Amino acid sequence: MSTDFATGHAPVAPPGPAAVLVQRLGEEVEGWRHILATATTAEQRAPSGWSVVEHAERVCDLWRARAEQIDAMRIERRPLLDRVLIDAPHARVAGIATVGTRLAIEADHLGRVGAAVPASDWDRTDPRSGQPVTVAALVGECLTESNRRLAAASRLVEQQQT
Repeated sequence: MSTDFATGHAPVAPPGPAAVLVQRLGEEVEGWRHILATATTAEQRAPSGWSVVEHAERVCDLWRARAEQIDAMRIERRPLLDRVLIDAPHARVAGIATVGTRLAIEADHLGRVGAAVPASDWDRTDPRSGQPVTVAALVGECLTESNRRLAAASRLVEQQQT
């Protein structure tokens, strides 16, 4: 598989769930590029919640964590998934350019990890978790959350422009 979200080249993935993952990640990266390019006060903390950059940083962390979890499920015989999610805004807030680059890097990493999962393993579960968690479920949860963050950041940019 070849992905390069940083340069904007069209990613290529094997047919199946990995191709869907890479396509969705590409769409997310493009959405973030647009939002970060139009956000004028994105580096300031939003008074009622998270800033655009904080949402983007959270997505970076989410994509990194899911890539690590999927890799563990793919490689380890009995993986133990750490399902910790970060619910508080980041103490570190990067600049717009930094977070934009990091989004592309994390999307590329998650895309590569997803592409390495054979189609037959997308329903593989973590046998030690309380509820069976599949690779497909982790990817679905990840994409849903990152899309929710993208929509929230988009609303913030719209509010800043009015």
